Amino acid sequence: ATEPEDQLDTYANGLLTGYTGAQTHIRARTSYVDSSGQQVDVIGVADGALKDNQTVQYFAISHKQQQPFAIGAEAFRNSALQGVDLFDCVTTIGANAFAGCAQLEELTIPESVTEIGAGAFEGLTGLKRVTILCDASLLPEGAFAGCTALVEAEIQKGAIPARLFADSGLAQVTLGEGVTVIGEGAFENTAISEIALNASATAI
Repeated sequence: ATEPEDQLDTYANGLLTGYTGAQTHIRARTSYVDSSGQQVDVIGVADGALKDNQTVQYFAISHKQQQPFAIGAEAFRNSALQGVDLFDCVTTIGANAFAGCAQLEELTIPESVTEIGAGAFEGLTGLKRVTILCDASLLPEGAFAGCTALVEAEIQKGAIPARLFADSGLAQVTLGEGVTVIGEGAFENTAISEIALNASATAI
């Protein structure tokens, strides 16, 4: 993914506010020059910036990004997003940020994340694999419940919320040594019949 060559990405107050071009793979800029000629660091994607966008299939955050980065509420809701690279600078994922992104197949939530809004990952019916590197307790209960295409998950640390993967297609799960609690019904009605707990983890 590259910064849009057509210059049809818009910014305000340090946030990506929209993209009206034809490129399918785009990367957020690390900075831009505003109307007063001042260089402004990019610190996130605005609320609803790419909501309902049917052009962008892959979105990346620059690996040169140094500022903490926020994904706003409904930032990609109901878009045609198929892939996303959330670099390890993302701290916030807003409510319904990726809700309804039915074509998104893989998702990695970086360790840097400290806040996840309600419904951030609701309706990801095409999701096949999720890697959770941040504290799992930040996820809303049932965050990936009903994701029938989901077959593989990796969780590195924290308390796994109740019903996190309930009624999903999950068949394989890898738990890191930092996982402390498995919430009630976290794997209910999935193909996961037995969980290997590390010494510090507790099943509820």
